[in-house]
Amino acid sequence: MIELLELPGISYNNAEAATEVIWEFIQKMNPKEIQDTKVMFAGSAGLAHLSTKAPVRTLEDLQGMENRTTGASALPMTALGGVPVSMPMSEAYESLSKGIVQGILGPASPLSTWKLAEVVDYVTITPFIYTATFFFTMNLDTWNSFPPDIQDAILDINEKIFKEKVVSLFENDDKAGLQYGIDQEGLEIIELSPEETDRWLDILNAVREENIAAAEEKGLPGNEAADLIVELADKYNEIYK
Repeated sequence: MIELLELPGISYNNAEAATEVIWEFIQKMNPKEIQDTKVMFAGSAGLAHLSTKAPVRTLEDLQGMENRTTGASALPMTALGGVPVSMPMSEAYESLSKGIVQGILGPASPLSTWKLAEVVDYVTITPFIYTATFFFTMNLDTWNSFPPDIQDAILDINEKIFKEKVVSLFENDDKAGLQYGIDQEGLEIIELSPEETDRWLDILNAVREENIAAAEEKGLPGNEAADLIVELADKYNEIYK
């Protein structure tokens, strides 16, 4: 069920909107796969963009291009015609500098935190390719060992921290990373045209529908979950413009 949150085809205005969607979705759907831990809160890493050595302005530019990916992001990368290369972030700088990969699909924050702006020249804004989900959890046995008043106090603090810190955490990091790349390394920021965006979304939405159907075949409420994600995305994109 969590994988449905990470599927392509949903455009978020920013990581703040995506974080709100993820957390409300998890609270409402309570997926089975997280019930063996106490989730304090969850959210989105920064939105995924293409940071590359050569410009990506159209689908044709992406064909055959090897890009560092992780987890669920390999699926949309393959569908779009790129070549996913799985590797930890700690290897991305060297791989880009040596030409092992030509780009990275992921948030903008590593442009500064991992200095990737030194080894790429372009960032194509693609907030609809995938959304990575992060969790802050507590061991369930530990949680259950606390008396109700302590549990309530922790939940109250969690709500405060989520609203004041977590919602904006990755968005602030991404903005800083993108600005660093522009100011320090002169990166060119590429915005896809509406027509080009529609071409990408036609492919990605097909991937999304296939995975929703696969969830339904497993007896999971894939359609219900997908409808909720769209509803929440509309809600929070309106709030976080």
